[in-house]
Amino acid sequence: MKRYVILLFLILLISTVYVLASVSDLVSQTTIVEMKASQLMGSAVFELSGRLIPFEKESSIGIRVATDTVSKLEGIEIYIRVTGSARGNIIAIRDSVFDYVNSISHTRLVYNTNLSATQTIFLPLSRPFKTNIKSVPSQDIYLTPDFIISFGTLTDAAKIQLRIIPKKRRNIGAPTILTINSDPSNASVYIDGKPVGMTSSSYPLTVQNVLPGTHYLEVVKPGYAPYKSIIDVKENKENELFVMLKGFGSLVLSSDPKGANVFIDGDFKGITPLTINKIQATSHEIRMTRDGYNSVTFRVNVKPYATTTRLVKLTTFGTIEVISEPSDADVYVDGYSVGKTPVKAKVDVGEHTVRISKNHYFEVEQKVKVNVEQVVQVTEKLKPMGVIVVTSIPSGAQVYVNGIYKGTTPVEVHLSGGEYLLKVYKEGYGGMDRKVKIQPLTTKAVSFELKPVGSVGVESEPKQAKVFLDGDYIGTTPLVLQNLSFGEHEIIIMKDNYERWTRKIRIETPEKRYIHAILTPYSGSLHITSIPSVANVYINGEKVGITPFTKENIPVGIYNIKVVKGDLGMWEEKVKIERNKTTDLNPDLTIAGLVDIRTIPVDNASVFIDGIYKGNTPLRLSLLSGKHRITIRHPDYSDWSGEIILAKGEIKDIKIDLRDMGSLTILTDPVGSTIYIDGKDVGISPYIDPRVAVGKYNILISKSGYNPITRIVAVKKGQETKVNLTLEPLSRISVNTYPPACNIFVDDKEFGKSPIIVSDLQKGKHVVTVKHVGYKTSQQLVTLVPGETRIINVFLKESPFQATITTAPIPSGYHIEYTITRQANTNVYVTNSNNSLRAIILKNKSMPPGTHEITWDGKDEDGNYLPDGEYTLNIRAVSIFGDTAVARTALQIKRAGQIYVGALPQIFGSVLGALSTVIFIYFTFLGR
Repeated sequence: MKRYVILLFLILLISTVYVLASVSDLVSQTTIVEMKASQLMGSAVFELSGRLIPFEKESSIGIRVATDTVSKLEGIEIYIRVTGSARGNIIAIRDSVFDYVNSISHTRLVYNTNLSATQTIFLPLSRPFKTNIKSVPSQDIYLTPDFIISFGTLTDAAKIQLRIIPKKRRNIGAPTILTINSDPSNASVYIDGKPVGMTSSSYPLTVQNVLPGTHYLEVVKPGYAPYKSIIDVKENKENELFVMLKGFGSLVLSSDPKGANVFIDGDFKGITPLTINKIQATSHEIRMTRDGYNSVTFRVNVKPYATTTRLVKLTTFGTIEVISEPSDADVYVDGYSVGKTPVKAKVDVGEHTVRISKNHYFEVEQKVKVNVEQVVQVTEKLKPMGVIVVTSIPSGAQVYVNGIYKGTTPVEVHLSGGEYLLKVYKEGYGGMDRKVKIQPLTTKAVSFELKPVGSVGVESEPKQAKVFLDGDYIGTTPLVLQNLSFGEHEIIIMKDNYERWTRKIRIETPEKRYIHAILTPYSGSLHITSIPSVANVYINGEKVGITPFTKENIPVGIYNIKVVKGDLGMWEEKVKIERNKTTDLNPDLTIAGLVDIRTIPVDNASVFIDGIYKGNTPLRLSLLSGKHRITIRHPDYSDWSGEIILAKGEIKDIKIDLRDMGSLTILTDPVGSTIYIDGKDVGISPYIDPRVAVGKYNILISKSGYNPITRIVAVKKGQETKVNLTLEPLSRISVNTYPPACNIFVDDKEFGKSPIIVSDLQKGKHVVTVKHVGYKTSQQLVTLVPGETRIINVFLKESPFQATITTAPIPSGYHIEYTITRQANTNVYVTNSNNSLRAIILKNKSMPPGTHEITWDGKDEDGNYLPDGEYTLNIRAVSIFGDTAVARTALQIKRAGQIYVGALPQIFGSVLGALSTVIFIYFTFLGR
């Protein structure tokens, strides 16, 4: 035979088939074998008993049927299905004596022959039949022993599945009748591969002369999934069948990211994006998997003759492990309970909020960022709390603890152990405060009996006068004096240059009262004579008489006094009127000097002296000595304005060069921006000046909340110069923190305490620093865009318990400043060079976190000054959790009352630790 050059990868694995020889009903057995494609590479054939036999001829392939099986078999069907990734052609080679059936969805090749003895069936390699296989196969390929498959390319992920169905011999009874109905109707019916008719909606399909036993039934209709089944036809019985056909639809599956493995009803179908053009119209279970992402399982209902589309967002995951001391605390991740500590929770990749809560302990909340497959551990030592139950008579009073509002009575306040300032307030009853100490894990009841109080509204003319109540300064008018106890009170109102106002009032009811005080100003007198007399007198621009002029009871202050005598001239000065004094003025209005005013290139320009029109150029005027403002106006030129100082008897020649003019218009976004021209404030935008001298001007535009802009603008003769400027908005940062009242710095500049909004920031990068005593400093780099308000939430972590101490000499002894980062029982003491205790400055005192100051006079416990020598100043603090912090610094006493201090940096090793323990024991006994 002619040889064909074909790559053959034989895939036929046939299990031994055992058949019972009885005449009982036919029972079908199915054997499924799976193995990787790489295991099936090469040329080989397999016999039914499973023994591998080689090729008997180079030009054909043989399948050997065992002797003990042949006599029991009527025929064999072998189905081969390829799943996984395959490229190239699957080539089926058949012999011409065998028939085959080829349909759109699959190739089914049936081999039925009477095998009566041991034989080998040889298949000549002729007339190849090809079926193209895509990278993700979407159809089944059925093959019987008279065919062989050759694969172009198979990846190692591909799998071959063989299903072997043996057909047993059995005793055949009398033929019988088979009736078949289908929904929908008009479906083609095949029995044992042979067409027997079509179903009808009017009557069932009746098939005559069907032999009892097992038969292969197929019902097909275009647009529906074929129905396939092995049926058992009974003898002497009318066999009725009803077949429900399922329609086809299309399914399009996508994932983000793509490349996910897709399993439909448990079978691998391919990798996203995946399109299945023909799938049964029913409910299917879809599962998507991808390395590094959470697997997703869902159901989808495929509708017949329609395309169903699903896009699945795959999420990556990591793990958050939460540990607390004490344990058994409730843990919430993003608001959802995940169990009690210690606990591990699998979460999506990204930022999450972890909250830990336990009765009688302060709740802790922390933000964590989880990466792919990362385990992030959150460990918290929970702070025990005490409870203060606050009540009042009457109830409904506002409650403040250390200045922080906590609610209205009755109320439970949860606090750390320590001392607190408790304050209650109720409208009409005033307020009360009390210091309260609370221990962790304890409850203390505090009650207040509030007394009714009154209030007084205080106003004055003029406003901003100082108000004193019973000798204590309260504020400036207008204000309300609140929480006044019943009885008599003295109110004093004072303002500079005004007489004191005093009034006694009696509070007898809670109703609010009002006081309106008209203050009497301090006053003086003014007496004016002039040379010559009968000159007009003006005070602050208002004519009040002629010289000689006298006026009494003028409120003290600064006044603008002007004396004018017709064309002779004018005298003007700022004059101070003082309390209980008479101010005498005697201005000399004699002609002081002359001014000659000329203009070029033209005459006939209007002249204004101190705002009063005097004539047109050229012009000679006699003016009083002193300062005068001259303004020149001409319709064809820009205005000119300037000041001169004229001495007595001086003749001043003024030549003014008039300048050509143009028009200047300035528009801004936003409107209402302040405009400066050559440094002078000329108003707000929009700005239009039709008479501007030609030349260059420096324009500055500014507005609160925006970056200022400067421009150089040239105004040309007879032309309109228009400037249109857009200001860039400044940015803001809103900072919220836990704990509150943190110090907020932006670019190393302190702006205050949180919560706070930092305004007027330039675009670009800024460093936000958050500090709080007892917590680790946080820094964030923030990049702002113009006009942005960035909100930052900062959760500080507690820093290790620490203590520091610094010193400075003062005339009376020694100034000590120390810092502790937690509430602690604090000891400050002095030891000598032998580490012996010499003086106790602070003993077992509970102090809040922060910086504290104390003064030491240099004496020991007996009141004696310490001798000259070198000493060590020590601090030892024990927190409520039992943590210990120590620090020290060196000091030198040269003589009694004279102390010199030097820093002594220390690394506390085992020696200092032992020493601190001894001193602590000593203080413990002292405390007893």
